[in-house]
Amino acid sequence: VLLMDKNNARNIRYIVPEDTDGKIRLLLEFSGENASIADPWYTGEFDTTYRDVTRGCNALLEYIKENLI
Repeated sequence: VLLMDKNNARNIRYIVPEDTDGKIRLLLEFSGENASIADPWYTGEFDTTYRDVTRGCNALLEYIKENLI
């Protein structure tokens, strides 16, 4: 489960209290960041959100290539 922000992570912990397999992660963790992606609905910064999502997705793709293929 890929999450965009730490609020999502907190909420999912109510549903899945333990993630022993490490299947619940923030998207930006794949780019080496322990950071949230800001919701442009609230910030109005759609370009920043797009760059963050793109960076996270590119890093996720590299992770998949290196570890799962």
